Formats: sequence, C-alpha cells, structure tokens
Amino acid sequence: MAENMNIDTQMYFLYGMGGIGKTQICLKFKDEVSDYYSHIFWIDATSENIADQSFKDIYKTYTVDMPSGVSYSSAMVLQWITNIKTEWLLIFDNADGSSEIVEEFLPTGDKGNILITGKNPEHQRIVSPENSSEVSISVKNYIIFHWLLIKLGHI
Repeated sequence: MAENMNIDTQMYFLYGMGGIGKTQICLKFKDEVSDYYSHIFWIDATSENIADQSFKDIYKTYTVDMPSGVSYSSAMVLQWITNIKTEWLLIFDNADGSSEIVEEFLPTGDKGNILITGKNPEHQRIVSPENSSEVSISVKNYIIFHWLLIKLGHI
C-alpha cells in the first residue's frame, strides 16, 4: 500500500487486456453504489497529464466547495478530497502506465475507497494481491462486479 494512504482507505484493482470490460464493471459499480457515497470521482489515468486534467475538472465541478480566487492544482483538489468527512469513491480508469502515475494522485485520509483499472498488473504492489482481480474472457463481468460489492461491504 502507498505510504501516504491511511490504513482505513480501501483500494482495489481490476486488471486485464484492453477491451475486456473493466471500465464497464466500474460504470455499473458506480451506478449501483452512487447513493452510498457523497462524492464519486472519475479520473482518466491514461497519462499523467490527462489525470492532472481530470483533477482540475473536479475543481471546476465542485467550485462551490473550493476557496475562491485561488489558482487551483491537482494537489489542491487532492487536499480537498482528503478533507471530505463522508465516504467518497475515486476511480482511476485506464491506468495502463507505471504505478507512479496513480501513486502521485492518491489522496490521504480515511474516508475513501479507490478503484483502479488497467492492463498493467504492476499496480498490485500499491493495492495488494487480495484486493486485485484479473478480468478475463473466462470470468463473467457480473462475478467481478459482485466481488467489488462484497469487498466494499455493500452486500
């Protein structure tokens, strides 16, 4: 687990070939649990620049909760997410590069759940093997979907 993460923050990783359905599982999961979380954030983690822009888009969406008149950065958004007092979900989709890209954008705190999708099984080192699942043609997506619900305590 990343050093800056609180032990109460839960992280999960879905990995497998491109086009196998990882994003669709996350979309279904997001829809299913949307009432449970105060905030659900979707980060396109295709690259560091795109992830950074995704965090800046969060700022634009939640400007009411951010200080006015201050230039914003992904670090400021991460601090704001860290300070949220209710349960939130952060999804890093398409994290196909090195795990350092995801690690750079991990908020601290103990109220969040983080879900990562990607092709690179290297991300297991920041999540843990027991919280990782390979999505393959032989595994039906609904099985993975229910695994996520069970892991996060929603069923």
